[in-house]
Amino acid sequence: DVTTVLFAEGVADAGVQRLFLRRLHEAVPMERLDHFLRASRFAEALAFADAHGISAAVVYHRRLTAMVQSDGAVSESAVDVALELAQHIEDEDAVDVCTRLLAPSLNDTIRLLAYARRRAGAENRLRKRVEDVERRLGTWSALGGQDRDSAWAEFRVADLAANVRAYAAQGDVARVAVLWRRHAGLRRDVAGAVQGFPLDTDSAALAVWLRAEVLPTLQPAQWPAVVAWIEQRARALEARLQRPADALQLVALLDHPAQPAPALTPQQLVDTPRSSARLSHSVPECVFLRQQLADIAHLHSAHGLVLTLDAHAQLSYSAIATALLDRVVAPELLSVAYAEHFAPYARRHALDCAELVHAYCIADMDASVGGAWEPRVLALLSCLHSDMSGAQPTAARTGHARALGAVALEAMRRSAIPWSSGVDEAAQKALEVLDRFGSDDEVAVLAREAREQLRLMRLKRMLRAHGLGDAHISDTRMAGAVLQWLARRPGADVMRDVLQLVDAYHHLSRTAAYVLRLQALCETGDTDAVAALIGFIDSEEHGVQPVARLVPLEVARRTLCWTRDLLDSMAFGADASRELFRRHVASAVVVLRALEALAARRAEDPACALAPAELARLRTFVAVNDSTLGAAWQLLEDGGLMVSPGELDQPSARAQILADILRQQWLGAYADDARGAALGLPMVPPRIRALAAMLRFSEPQLNVAVTLACLRLRLFTMALDMSQQLVDAVDGDLPYALRALAACERGVAAYL
Repeated sequence: DVTTVLFAEGVADAGVQRLFLRRLHEAVPMERLDHFLRASRFAEALAFADAHGISAAVVYHRRLTAMVQSDGAVSESAVDVALELAQHIEDEDAVDVCTRLLAPSLNDTIRLLAYARRRAGAENRLRKRVEDVERRLGTWSALGGQDRDSAWAEFRVADLAANVRAYAAQGDVARVAVLWRRHAGLRRDVAGAVQGFPLDTDSAALAVWLRAEVLPTLQPAQWPAVVAWIEQRARALEARLQRPADALQLVALLDHPAQPAPALTPQQLVDTPRSSARLSHSVPECVFLRQQLADIAHLHSAHGLVLTLDAHAQLSYSAIATALLDRVVAPELLSVAYAEHFAPYARRHALDCAELVHAYCIADMDASVGGAWEPRVLALLSCLHSDMSGAQPTAARTGHARALGAVALEAMRRSAIPWSSGVDEAAQKALEVLDRFGSDDEVAVLAREAREQLRLMRLKRMLRAHGLGDAHISDTRMAGAVLQWLARRPGADVMRDVLQLVDAYHHLSRTAAYVLRLQALCETGDTDAVAALIGFIDSEEHGVQPVARLVPLEVARRTLCWTRDLLDSMAFGADASRELFRRHVASAVVVLRALEALAARRAEDPACALAPAELARLRTFVAVNDSTLGAAWQLLEDGGLMVSPGELDQPSARAQILADILRQQWLGAYADDARGAALGLPMVPPRIRALAAMLRFSEPQLNVAVTLACLRLRLFTMALDMSQQLVDAVDGDLPYALRALAACERGVAAYL
C-alpha cells in the first residue's frame, strides 16, 4: 500500500562530484500507526488503519504480540480476545502467537494449542511446531509444573538436554525418565543423560529406568560408553558407599537387557534397535564383575561377611569359604557356622566341603602352638561326620570319607599323650565311616593307618601311665626289657597293658608275657590274682584252633616248671627265706589246681577237647607235680618244714627229712629227758604218721625209721620196743623180719 519512488541525485562541491540514490515513500501514515501501536492505543490504531487503508491484520498482530510479551500470564478473557484476534492474522502468525501466549490455566493453554493446530492445517512445519509445544506442555504437566508459573515460559523454549542434566545432577530419576520418554531427540546424547547422576542416587529406580527405556533404544555406537559408565558406577558404588547390592543391580542390566518388540515390516526391522541382541558379545569384561558383585552381595546379605571388590578380587572362593570359618572365634559355634554359612557357600560355588575342611584343619594345626588346634579341629570333624551320617557309598561321599579319615588321622598323630576324650570319640567315629566305605582302596589304607595310629597312641598312653613317657616305641630292642619290667608292675590291669605291648611288637610272645606275669604274681604270693589270671588266659586265648586251646595249658606248665626250679634252687635259712618259700609253694599249688581244672574241662567240653595222647600227658604231668608240690605244701603247713620238690624225688633225702621230723617234732623231747633211756615207746603221733605218708613212707618203713631214730638218740628201750612191734607186725613174713632186725642190729652196733 506504500508507494516508493527511487531516483538519483548528483552533487558537485569544490570540484568533487557525488551521486546519491534517493527513495521517496509515504511514511507518515505508517509511522503514525506505529506510534499508536507502541502506545498500546489499539482502538485508535485500528481506526487509523481503516482510515488510511492499512490492513487491520497489522494491528491485530501487534496487539497479540504485545499480549505475548507481557509479564506473567494473561487473563482468561484475554485468551478469548486473543483467539478472536488470531482469526484475522496469517496462519503462521496465529500459530506463533497461540504457542507462545502464557495462558492463565491449563485448559486455556489447551484451547490455544487446539486453535493453533487448526490454523496449522496440513503445513508440516507449523504442525511440528504445535506438536512440539503440546509435547512440552505434556512433559511440563508430567513433571508437576503449573501453567500459571513463569517457569513454563522458560521450559517451553528451554534446552531439554540441559534440563536432563540438571535433573540428573539432582538425582531425580523420575523427571529424567519423563523427559527421556517424551522427547526422542534426547536419546542421541545418552551418555550426557546418565553420567550426571550422583553416586547416592536410588540405584533401584535408576536400574528400572535404564532397563525399561534406555537400553532398548541404544544404537550400537552408544553401547561402549553406556557399558563403561555402568561398570565405573558399579565399582564406585561398591568402593565408596559399600553398596554391592546396588552395584549388582546396575551390572545385571548388561546380562538381561530389555528386548525390543518384534518387528513386523522391513522398515520396522531397519528402525528397531538390535544392539541388545549383541550385548553378550560386546561386554564380556562385565561378566566377571557381575559375578564378583553377586558374590559380594550374597556374602553380605546371607552370611554377614563384608568384602570390598578389591579384597574379593584377591581371594579365591575357597579362601572366602574358609574365612567364614576363620571368623568364628568360639569353637562351640563352628558347627553353626559350618551348617549355615560355610557349607551353603561352598555348594553355591561347587566346592568340595570335605577337602576344604581338610586343608583348613591341616593349616590350623600347622599354625597352632601345642594343642590349641584341638577344639576347632574336633568341631569340624564332628561336622564332617554329621554329613556322612547314613550316607550310601558314592563317588562324592567316598571323597568325603577320605577327607574325614585324613583329618582324623592327622589329629591323632598330633594329639598329646594322654589324649582327650574328644579325640578318642572323633577317632572312633572316623573309623566307623572308613569301615563303611572300605571298598575304596584309599579309604581302606586310611582305615588301616588310623587303627595303627590309635594302637600306637594307646601304647604310648599305657607306657606313660607306668612312668615310661619318654620311651621310644620305635626302638624294638627295648621291647623285651620293657616287657620284663612291665610284667612285674603292681596293679589289677597290668596284664592288659602287657598284652597291649606284646601286640605292638611282632617278636614278642603272648605266651611268654602270660608266664612272666604269673611268675611276678607267684613271687608276691597273691594266689587269688594267680587263679584269676589263669582264668583270664583261658577266656582270652580260648579258640577253635588247637594252638589256641593249648595256650593256657602251656602257660600253666611253664609256670609250674619255673616254680619247681626256683624252689629246688632256694637256700633255706632265715625267716625271709621261709616266707618266700611259702609264697612260691602256695602259688604253685594254685597253678597246679588251675591246670587240673583246665585238664578236666578239656576232657569234658567238646568245644575245646584235646587229643587223647595230649590229655594223657597232661594228666601225668599234673599227677607228678601234685605228688611233689602238694607234699611240699603239706609239709610246710603241717610240719613247718621247707622241702623242695627235688628233694621229694630222692629216697635218701626223704629218709633224712623223716629222721629230722622224728627228732625235732617227737623223739627229741625224750632224748633231753634224763629218764628217756629207760622209758618205753609211746604211740606214734598221728601227725607224724601223716607226714611220713606224705614222704611216701609206709607204716613198716616208718617203724624202721623210728627204731633208727631212737638208736641215734640213745633211746634203747624205745628202740627195742619198736623192734618188737616190728617183729610182731611181720606176721610170719620172715624175710621182712630178718631185714628189719638186721637194720636194728646195725643201728645198735653203730651207737654202742
